[in-house]
Amino acid sequence: MRTTTPEIIVLTQPNCGACKFVEKSIDAAGLDASYRDVREDADAAEMLVELFAAHKPGEHPRTPVAVVDGTPYFGTAVRDALRSRGRAAA
Repeated sequence: MRTTTPEIIVLTQPNCGACKFVEKSIDAAGLDASYRDVREDADAAEMLVELFAAHKPGEHPRTPVAVVDGTPYFGTAVRDALRSRGRAAA
């Protein structure tokens, strides 16, 4: 079974402990990700707001959000998704 490397975008910001946890989880899975600081990157900030509006209406947008192959994971939920992906590929 051949697997492809997922495209991962992480919306993050400085001094975000959960963001660091997500980064470590992605590193532990041996994957690469694009990290976008919502305080410095206006497009990333807009993406964060749009993801919350679409998937968690009424909640205040916050980091981290990891988008794996187009599917958003809020908070540290990406860790479980990466574990499941790893088991499925084995």
